[in-house]
Amino acid sequence: MCNATKKHQVKFKRHLPPLLSIELLNQAAIITQKITLTSEFESSVYKLRGIIYSGGFHFTARVIDSESNVWYYDGVTTKREPQYEGLLSNVGDLHTAVTRNACILIYSP
Repeated sequence: MCNATKKHQVKFKRHLPPLLSIELLNQAAIITQKITLTSEFESSVYKLRGIIYSGGFHFTARVIDSESNVWYYDGVTTKREPQYEGLLSNVGDLHTAVTRNACILIYSP
């Protein structure tokens, strides 16, 4: 299924979770900035809030704040200070950060 959009439906019986993590099993997967979740009682738009990257026996992350600012964090190179990368709409390929590949997406309402 190359270049095809795949829609996966999950049903929430009661309440929506406060956090949603999605494991990326394929680097060709589309990283979307918003996901709508619906349960029997509510519907909510979840926004991309973080991406965890893996590679070289090391994890790094990008964190997206409520104003769509993107911060890169690598405990080895940035130490305790995240590095500002710009607005989410201006950051290039979200699938990679330095030499690492995206492995987990984090969403919240």
